[in-house]
Amino acid sequence: MKRLPVKFLLLAAVCCGLVLSGAEDKNKEAEAELAQKLTAASGTLKIADTIGNEEIVRNAALFWGSSNANMDITITKTTLLEVTEEKDDAKYDLVIYQTNPHNDYNLIPFGRSVVYALEPAVIYVRKDNKLTNIATSALNEIFCGDISTWQNLTNSNYTIRRYGVVFPEAGERAFRLTVMGQLGYTDNLLQLPSINDVLVNVSGSANAIGFGGYTDYRKVENIKTVPVDGVAPDIGNIRNGSYPLSLQRQGAIRNENANAVLFMQLLASVEARLKMSQKGLLPPQ
Repeated sequence: MKRLPVKFLLLAAVCCGLVLSGAEDKNKEAEAELAQKLTAASGTLKIADTIGNEEIVRNAALFWGSSNANMDITITKTTLLEVTEEKDDAKYDLVIYQTNPHNDYNLIPFGRSVVYALEPAVIYVRKDNKLTNIATSALNEIFCGDISTWQNLTNSNYTIRRYGVVFPEAGERAFRLTVMGQLGYTDNLLQLPSINDVLVNVSGSANAIGFGGYTDYRKVENIKTVPVDGVAPDIGNIRNGSYPLSLQRQGAIRNENANAVLFMQLLASVEARLKMSQKGLLPPQ
């Protein structure tokens, strides 16, 4: 079996945007060990992506497949329903899916499941907005159009301006599944291509409210986050599952293919964690 040198593998990672320069020595050693394993691997890896356009997974697969000619990695876009009804564990070695930490999807016998990322939907308003907490039910009414002014929330008669990110940006799916359910958004919602666009628009009006992934909102002047159901969207609350507007992205290993285990290790690497943070996601720890 032809093995690619670690130096080449790490160079390929840089080209794919997966390497963080200046990493601590301990992290470098762990990454070098993982690189050796990825280089030595061979065979196939069949991944079912039930999230859709999961960029972190696609980039990791591209990195590994393009830097190791002995690996054949395929990603199939499918649905969670199709996978749960699939009886043949050999059809997919790894299932990528997303779930609320408290719902029944965690009980589906996918095999050994590993959380590799957390996707919160953070609520942003301008600092001079009097909103200090908001219920999930109120968010539902705002973004369905049932509440059109701030009267019942901040005693203001001004019209609510609604902003949010568009799928597949982090935060959109988490907001839609935890707040909207099967309902659609109001026509008055302006969906924007990035969290930065949401923050800029929200900062322009004390009557605006927006949602998006986790980011350093302090980079935009006059922005604050809003607790939901009394829980602030800080890292600790998101990671312990108490923040209500959050989903877990998981990889379920369905059989004995060792390449599935390696892939999950790749998703837990320092470089993958960096890419997650740039996309509005959080690593589980």
